[in-house]
Amino acid sequence: MMICVATAVAAGLSGRNEVVATAVAAGLSARNEHVAEEASHTYTHELGALPAGNDLCAPLNLTLADAEAKCSSLTACVGITFKSPTATPTGVVKAYFKDGTTKTTGDPQWQTYLRDYSPRTYMGLLSSTLGSHMVLQRAPQQAVVWGFTAPNATVTTTMSPSACAGETACARLSFEAVAGADGTWRQRLPPTPASTTPYTLTFASSNSSAERATLVDVLFGDVYICGGQSSAPSEIQTPNLRSTRACCLPSPRGSGD
Repeated sequence: MMICVATAVAAGLSGRNEVVATAVAAGLSARNEHVAEEASHTYTHELGALPAGNDLCAPLNLTLADAEAKCSSLTACVGITFKSPTATPTGVVKAYFKDGTTKTTGDPQWQTYLRDYSPRTYMGLLSSTLGSHMVLQRAPQQAVVWGFTAPNATVTTTMSPSACAGETACARLSFEAVAGADGTWRQRLPPTPASTTPYTLTFASSNSSAERATLVDVLFGDVYICGGQSSAPSEIQTPNLRSTRACCLPSPRGSGD
């Protein structure tokens, strides 16, 4: 059984106002996929303690290296804090694992190591389900874009039409979303009518000037999922329309034909 994921296109523009559908995966362009890497974190030292409260678990007596490994295993952990006159104690410390704010007290008797959530060490500013040349669901639905950054960081999303058309406003629109404690951010886009005018979407996080991403040639239309035998792709991909995006996903191994 060949399973094809289907997306399909910007619509309503033919004389019969049809939406032409072909098989595809919305936003799963292999050339533009943002791959979510395994979480391997680095830590930045700050003098002082993180505020009381917001503990993810009971404090543990660990070496600094083991405390960092423990924090990395906790999704919402923003850092570890412990009492010590030195930043790099050689023995065991009583480590507290914190959620919430990353602002320290500055107390020289306490040390804090904050986890780096940048895309290079975390999951990527954009979800791997998003990509250039994708089709997002048209109005009246509101498409959602999302990804990962530092906890509490603000992500600005900008929508820019590539050209002005009768059915498309020329204004550039910007929106802001604040990431949660685990670094996940989500932005709901305004309902956008189906159109053959592609959009460029840009993303920027307040966490770092390096956290930027751009998606190009994004259309709004209808998204479909199709399934069938191995001959299905040749039938589905027959239409040669620039407003139609088609892509098939391989069948899982052992699923048969």
